[in-house]
Amino acid sequence: MKLSSSKIFDALKQIGLRPSGEPVFVVSGWEADIWSCETENGPIAIRIYNDSISPDRAAFEAVTMRELELAGYPAALVFHFEPDPTFVGGPFLVMDHLPGGDLWEAGWKPSKIAAEMHSLLDELHSIPTIAFDDIPSDPYAWVHDAGRRVAEQFPGFADVLKWVYTRLRHVKPQLTPCHMDLHPGNILLDQEGEPWVIDWTSFRITDPRLDTTWTHLLAEIYSPELATAFANGTPQPDVEVFRVITAVRRLVSFLWGTLPEGSPSEKARVEALSHAAELRVPEKWITEITGFYIPEVEATLDAYL
Repeated sequence: MKLSSSKIFDALKQIGLRPSGEPVFVVSGWEADIWSCETENGPIAIRIYNDSISPDRAAFEAVTMRELELAGYPAALVFHFEPDPTFVGGPFLVMDHLPGGDLWEAGWKPSKIAAEMHSLLDELHSIPTIAFDDIPSDPYAWVHDAGRRVAEQFPGFADVLKWVYTRLRHVKPQLTPCHMDLHPGNILLDQEGEPWVIDWTSFRITDPRLDTTWTHLLAEIYSPELATAFANGTPQPDVEVFRVITAVRRLVSFLWGTLPEGSPSEKARVEALSHAAELRVPEKWITEITGFYIPEVEATLDAYL
């Protein structure tokens, strides 16, 4: 997304935020670019969504963050959401500027990062679901819906999905708010060193064990030392089936992302391909737990690695 600081400055003026300095580019992510800017009321961060995120999903993130704020959870504070893409080429979110960097940059030991992630997940999972709209009656409905689409496009997943469905029938469901993408890069520190959580586009009300295993998977991909520390946290019942669901989710998001018809943008497709080496971890989880190999995954990894 090519933007000039002057265009962002003008957009902020039009929505009444009165910038007092020139917006500064911070970082480009898979879903959005982040800018910062000084205003008459203090520093702000601007999250400008690219075309991999629909306006509805961007609006959903803004609503979710406000609901979390009302529930007392440390989600970054939202000052304004602008759905109109004509200002800067996409919807954008104006939120509190958190100057302390993320947990990767904080210099914390893996054990301290792991403990903080567990604490933030536990706090989130303890919020009553009544605080949110659209509470599902079945926390695994999306697993079954996604599974049908996966089996149609990638038949090699059929045995793994059958393994999952057989075991889910014997799992006692849990239903809580879940971030579904928590990792050290999505936890920012304020001036006092207090953590705040960002990037809520994957939020859903579902089983918290899916949330925890997703964070565990990302930890194992990025830092085996962090993964070991995180895995030493509170054990959860039936965790193996949730590890397999999590691994399938990661593999399928990669496979869909590498297909021209599956990616919302060429940028997203290139980004997906750049993460090919990371797929060895979820592939290993599935093989070790279920004993199954998935031909489509092997073929794709052989092609790109």
